[in-house]
Amino acid sequence: MAADARLFLLTASSPEAYQHYIDTIERGFTLESIKQFLTIDQVTALHNIYGDGMIRAWGATPGTGNIRTWTKMQVGDPILIYRKGNLEYYGFVTFKLHNRELAKSLWGTNAEGETWEHAYFLDQITDISVPAEIYNEAVGNQIQYRPYGFASMSSEKVRYVQERFGSIESFLNHLAEGKWVEKDARYPQEIKERIVQERVTRHIGKTPILEANLENFVAERVETIEPGLKLVGRQVDTREVGRLDLLCEDKNGDLVVVELKRGAADPSIIEQIQRYMGWAIEKRARPGQKVRGMIVVGSKNTALEYAVKANPMMQVKEFNLSIQ
Repeated sequence: MAADARLFLLTASSPEAYQHYIDTIERGFTLESIKQFLTIDQVTALHNIYGDGMIRAWGATPGTGNIRTWTKMQVGDPILIYRKGNLEYYGFVTFKLHNRELAKSLWGTNAEGETWEHAYFLDQITDISVPAEIYNEAVGNQIQYRPYGFASMSSEKVRYVQERFGSIESFLNHLAEGKWVEKDARYPQEIKERIVQERVTRHIGKTPILEANLENFVAERVETIEPGLKLVGRQVDTREVGRLDLLCEDKNGDLVVVELKRGAADPSIIEQIQRYMGWAIEKRARPGQKVRGMIVVGSKNTALEYAVKANPMMQVKEFNLSIQ
């Protein structure tokens, strides 16, 4: 049992934080786009880690607690990513730096003029899509507990997890493999079996979020999502509920809000796309023009498909070099 094992959590539940999460974790960014804010040694280090691939990063504002947590974090430490009732991904820390100008270029500033200047870089992003209640049961939290802000798991909790699962890595594997879904009362048994099989299959490859630019591919071929679909706009800034990926119009003249996920997506994305649909109804739809939502994913997630069935104005399409 590793005495110095650590596990961190970051949250991206507010609209502002979730947009940052999409921009610099899901989509990522290039080293070239941030070189002007870095020293030569930092550029070299990041190039050695990421090569010409996309970089993923997050940051913390300079509060006392955040600085303490950030200082404690070391390269190689795992971190869980929480969003709106779900632990969506885990990843590993590859690099850290304190850089206010870099943070401003990536994330801007908050209402107090602060930026997320205590930055850390991530890799091996792995989809887990675990409900908070399941996570809480696994680590011995109160079931109603919800992560907040940027935090490290207490040493007592780390020991509890190690004793129960053998190691932090085994615990993360447990989350990624999806076998915990047997305890989730929301799904019938046959659905549970499909979810577990999908998670185990996906975990064997243990691939990070796809590097390919799915948005560019789909934006140039929206008719492959649905015959007659036409692109109206991409990365549409609502100024109120975030940026929606694609706004389209179908063959009937109705609006279609398209949200893209390069890997799998869990049911928490429904709340996000509903915000965009509501905005489109209020701000963009003409009288009598309907609005529906479409989620295009890089890999199948039965839990999401099951959840979407309750909303006839929403559907899921899977992307596998073709739209199915």
